[in-house]
Amino acid sequence: MMDYSFYKEKFEETIKNIPQKGFNDAGLKLSIEIILESIALKIYKPEWSSDFQSPRNAKSRIFFSIWINDKTIKEGKLYYNIHALKLRELM
Repeated sequence: MMDYSFYKEKFEETIKNIPQKGFNDAGLKLSIEIILESIALKIYKPEWSSDFQSPRNAKSRIFFSIWINDKTIKEGKLYYNIHALKLRELM
C-alpha cells in the first residue's frame, strides 16, 4: 500500500526546489492532490478552466499532471499527461 504522506512530502520538496519565477511569469499555478488513489502534482492556469475562482475543481479545464500510485511504484515509473476535460464547455 502506497504511503501517501511520504510521496506528498516528496512532491512538496520538489516544488520547493523548482525556481518559481518562470511559473509565476507565465501565470501558472502548482498544486499537489490526492486523487484516484494517486498523489498528483498539477500545473494549471486559472484561465484554462470554466471557473476562474475554483480552477482545480472546474468541470472543464486543461492541466498537466505528474502522478504516482501503487502501479507506478511497482513499475518504477511516474506517469504524466496533459488533461483536457470537457473542452466544449470552455467556449
